[in-house]
Amino acid sequence: MTAKFSPGFRLSVIDTGFTICIALLIFRLWSVNERLSLMILGSAIQFFLFCNVFRVSRIPELIWAFLYVLICLVGLMYELSIVFWGTAGLLIGIVIIMIECKRPSYHGILWKKINPNLEQWFKNNIAK
Repeated sequence: MTAKFSPGFRLSVIDTGFTICIALLIFRLWSVNERLSLMILGSAIQFFLFCNVFRVSRIPELIWAFLYVLICLVGLMYELSIVFWGTAGLLIGIVIIMIECKRPSYHGILWKKINPNLEQWFKNNIAK
């Protein structure tokens, strides 16, 4: 089986369904716990950016997830402002996206401009 070259933004039916489910969860949870709703919203936005827009690879995505959960737990334990954990999660996400954009395998949005050699890299490393 040959891998298909399909870089750039992507949005599948599953992604759309998941996004709708998360939106409903956040809406329902808002009346119970606004802070938790915002934490879920922050993670959902970040993962949408990672999976669909910038197409971040798995390990950096998991590193961000671990750090975000840790930041949220600290924020909840010490009742820190949403500005604290929101900004911290955003900054970590920006750093991960910037690192990902420098990789020869970068295949997210604006890949032609950021990584014009992607197609050759794909042929040499993925397509078989």
